[in-house]
Amino acid sequence: MGEFKDRLEKILDHQGISGYRMAMDIGTKAANISNLLSGKFNPSFDFLQKILTRYPEINGNWLIMGEGPMFTDPAIQQRSHKVPDADILESKNALIAAQGKTIEVLEQKVRDLTHSLRENEIAAGYVKKAEVRKRKVAKSGQK
Repeated sequence: MGEFKDRLEKILDHQGISGYRMAMDIGTKAANISNLLSGKFNPSFDFLQKILTRYPEINGNWLIMGEGPMFTDPAIQQRSHKVPDADILESKNALIAAQGKTIEVLEQKVRDLTHSLRENEIAAGYVKKAEVRKRKVAKSGQK
């Protein structure tokens, strides 16, 4: 099967991961994956070893030379780790709905706190007026 970059893309697609995620999984830099995907570089022995260690179901002959099936067990070909787009969309919509509810709750709390603050300010105004009157009465009683 063609060039190494095509085989690497096929692994990413089958696993349902990004090049960055693969880099994290195998312990390399994302730039290394990017360079391999662009065809700038050929993989090192160390890189190939990391791929085969992390993804033991990958057929080494296929990975290195593009010969034979992609997987050591042909039944694996049928099992993709990729999450269907519909499931991703449903999950995102559920998350957005939950965030909307959280926003509504927080907005109500802000309204409640604003109302309490106003009540406290009004009460503080009454207390201040009462203290002023009390001082005036006390002064007039001293004379």
